[in-house]
Amino acid sequence: MVITSRTTSRALPHLRLARTGVWATSLALCIACVAFDFFIVGAASDQIVLSNDIIEDFGISDHVDQLTGPRLWIGTFFWAWVDMLGLYMLWSIRKLFIAYRDGSVFSPDSARKLRHIGWVILAMAPASMLGTFLGGMWLSAWATRSSVHGQIAIEDTDIYAIIIGLVIVSVGHVMTLAADLDAENRAFV
Repeated sequence: MVITSRTTSRALPHLRLARTGVWATSLALCIACVAFDFFIVGAASDQIVLSNDIIEDFGISDHVDQLTGPRLWIGTFFWAWVDMLGLYMLWSIRKLFIAYRDGSVFSPDSARKLRHIGWVILAMAPASMLGTFLGGMWLSAWATRSSVHGQIAIEDTDIYAIIIGLVIVSVGHVMTLAADLDAENRAFV
């Protein structure tokens, strides 16, 4: 491909956006990791507040008064489960922006990464619902030893995550077709 001022001016916004994406996702990952660390330290230092928040979010306040020890940490795991998926999603998006920055836009690898991100976003909704349900069931059964209580709540953001995840997976499949067309065009030139 011959680089002219016209092709360079078209490529620059793409490269700027890719570099900005790498920096933005790196910054978001750093902030999320620091926030997650503060959450863990806060959970270790103020267990009563954390216990009350988990009990309220899981909807088991009628059956459980307070979480301590292993129950608190299991509740924290189920409560932070979606946040861990969010960190993984940010890492995956960062890898995609790095590939874009390095010139791998219409490639099967970039299409695969995009589909992967879509599936992670789609998985966040059921993970949120299952985390609340399984955490509530586990903790109420552990506390009462006689009954199991759990709730499944579907929020509008869960529906949005499912739809956006499906759209991104679909765009990833379109990118695969674009990569095939790009390879065919390069073969003719």
